[in-house]
Amino acid sequence: RARNACLLTCARQGSPMADWRIFAEALDGAGFDDWAPCPPPGSQKDDPTERKAWEESQRAWIATGHHAGMDFLRRNADMAFHPELIEPSARSLVVCVLNYHQGSRLPPPVPEGHGKVAMYAWGRDYHKVFRSKFKALVSKPRDTFGNEVFRTFADADPLQERYFAVRAGLGFIGRHSLLITPGFGSKVLLGILLTSIDLASLEGFPGYRARTAEHCPSGCRRCIEACPGKAIGPDRVVDARKCLSWLTIEAGDRKDREHEP
Repeated sequence: RARNACLLTCARQGSPMADWRIFAEALDGAGFDDWAPCPPPGSQKDDPTERKAWEESQRAWIATGHHAGMDFLRRNADMAFHPELIEPSARSLVVCVLNYHQGSRLPPPVPEGHGKVAMYAWGRDYHKVFRSKFKALVSKPRDTFGNEVFRTFADADPLQERYFAVRAGLGFIGRHSLLITPGFGSKVLLGILLTSIDLASLEGFPGYRARTAEHCPSGCRRCIEACPGKAIGPDRVVDARKCLSWLTIEAGDRKDREHEP
C-alpha cells in the first residue's frame, strides 16, 4: 500500500518562503473541495490524551478481529497516529477532502443479477485523482517552497485519516465510524499532505480551524439500519468481516469469509 504514496520535492529556484497565502492559494488551486491544517503531534495544539484514546481504540478493534484480513492495519498500527515515524522531517500536516456525491446522476447500468457499484467508484480511481491534485499543489509555487519535502497519501498509508480530519476541524465521527462533514456529509474521500514546512510559523497563518461541536442526533440509527451486512455495531464499531466493501474488494477467495451476510 505504501507504494502508492507520492514523494515530491522542489528545488530552490529563488526567494525563500513568503507567507501563508502562497500555500493556501496552492491548495485552493489544486481543486480540493475542502482542506485544513492539523496540529501536528508534539505541537502546542496537540492533544496527546485524545490521540492515545484513538490509538487504544484502534488496537482493541484489531485485537477482536474486526479488521478482518487487513493485516496491514495490524502491522502498521504503531504509525497510524504518528506521522513523524513515516516522515521524520514533517513539521506540518494538511488533510484534504474530495466530495464524491454524484447529485442527480444515475448509477451506471449493471447486468441483471449483478450488484450495484458504490458511488465513490463511479468515476476515475480516486487514488489517481488525489495524486494528480497533489502534484498540481506543488508544481505551481516551486519558487516559494524551495527545497522542502512534501509527502502525500490517499488511502495508501498507515495514517488514520479520520483522526487527523477531526483534529483539523473538518467534521465529526458518525455512528457508522466515518467522518461526517458539514458540507458534504460522509460522502468524502480523505488525503493527507505531510510537509517539512512549519505552516504555523508562516506570516499570515490564520490559526487552526475550530473543532466542530456537531454530532449525530440522539437515537438516530439510519446508517446502522441501512448497512446491508449489518456490520455496524454499537459505539461506532464496524466489523469489517461483515462489510460488503471488505467482501467484494479485499477478501477475494480467502477462507475467512465466515461472516459473509
